[in-house]
Amino acid sequence: MDTVRAACDLDYPADRYRVLIADDAANPDLETQIAALAIRTPVTLLYYARTTKGGMKAGNMNSALNYLHGLGAAEFCTFCDVDMVFEPEFLRATLPLLINDDSVGVAVVPQVRSSQKL
Repeated sequence: MDTVRAACDLDYPADRYRVLIADDAANPDLETQIAALAIRTPVTLLYYARTTKGGMKAGNMNSALNYLHGLGAAEFCTFCDVDMVFEPEFLRATLPLLINDDSVGVAVVPQVRSSQKL
């Protein structure tokens, strides 16, 4: 949940991004925790568990992208593993790289595990 809370607490207008938890394990406890947090956070927080397996991490990512596409395409998308935590300035630091240069299609940033102290 540290990862989810960090994604919801980014230094960015809450109405300009949404957070999707793509749960490959379909964990009902996680779904309940996400629903409870979604009520308290101003960011649109969504939970999604794919119904078919296969493709491991890439399969879950592709399934999540298809789900998002059904909600209305987003211009940009980022993925974060469950053991990673976004820094508050993540979107403000990375989006200009993608917006200001049409030749940039991917921005890769250093990762910090949630168990590490910053």
